[in-house]
Amino acid sequence: MAAPLRVAVAGAGYFARYHYEAWTRIEEVTLVALAEPDGARARAMARDFSVPRTFESLETLLAEVEIDLLDIATPPETHHTLVAQAA
Repeated sequence: MAAPLRVAVAGAGYFARYHYEAWTRIEEVTLVALAEPDGARARAMARDFSVPRTFESLETLLAEVEIDLLDIATPPETHHTLVAQAA
């Protein structure tokens, strides 16, 4: 069996919860980190879905955590900036 896919999520808002719930149902995935500027919101989402690390910036997450996939679960107007950072 291959190693689990290491997934990080950008965002911890209302719709992001659906992303976390979906990821936790996939056996081949491990949620490894999340990025959310609101620290309290990040900690709450991490606690709810057993995400081991939180970051207040995507840039820091990407510098410190090895991931296979980034799920951007933020409002559409933020996508361009976050995709550019990830690229």
